[in-house]
Amino acid sequence: MSLSVPVVGHVDLDKDYSQYQACKAADPQLVFAAIRYGEGPPELVEYNQCVPWRKDGDVIANAVFCQPASCFVFSDVNCEVGPSVPVPVDVPVPIDFLNAVDFVELLGQSAYCSPNKIPRVN
Repeated sequence: MSLSVPVVGHVDLDKDYSQYQACKAADPQLVFAAIRYGEGPPELVEYNQCVPWRKDGDVIANAVFCQPASCFVFSDVNCEVGPSVPVPVDVPVPIDFLNAVDFVELLGQSAYCSPNKIPRVN
């Protein structure tokens, strides 16, 4: 028996690496991740920035975290209704989240992340 999990888009190691490099080159006190909507370019994400799962019809294909964060998921696209998950999601680093079968949309519609006490990567 085997399990096959489809992934939104395809895994592109070059794009993932460029996301990680963009994140690492940014100010670590402000930026904790780089995301990519669909096949679009990497976008840096700052702490406490509300990030909707969809933008211009594209869902976040993956998120590359380069700094630790505690993330809060919300039921709406503006990070105002919720949080829809009862506890924050603590993210260690480095990690690459692939959005398998639009998994994130099962949790909510947006999120923001704050710094946490996990040791930072310099």
